[in-house]
Amino acid sequence: MHTFPHIRTPLLGLALLGLIGLVTPAWGQIEAGEHIRIQLDTPWDYKGTACPGEVEWRYELIHPGATYIALHFTDFDLAPGDYLMVSDPEGEQTYTMEGRGKMDAGTFWAQHIKGDIVILELVKMSPEGGRGFRIDEYVAGWLDL
Repeated sequence: MHTFPHIRTPLLGLALLGLIGLVTPAWGQIEAGEHIRIQLDTPWDYKGTACPGEVEWRYELIHPGATYIALHFTDFDLAPGDYLMVSDPEGEQTYTMEGRGKMDAGTFWAQHIKGDIVILELVKMSPEGGRGFRIDEYVAGWLDL
């Protein structure tokens, strides 16, 4: 029988596990958003640039009424130095992703942006060019974050 490191007796551990079962809601998880399938791609195998800071690709994703939008990226692979800037229209929430993206994975869910508009800009800094990325779905939420 497995005992928890901070619990001295197996019987106390079983009693606590029983209490945890009572606290778990019987109705399951709360749905906090809607998954939307989408096919959104940058130019694949995009060219490099002689003018660092050039915007290769820009897109506004709008989901009216959403309180947040979270994007799912696949095949994320940018050239060294190039980056994707993700923001809200006011620029108050902004983050960038480089290389293979979050945790260098290539496929991942990105940090959400509060609101119903997400702006994406692929900025070229490299003379080499890169592969690009694809977005295959996003979640439009309605929780007050």
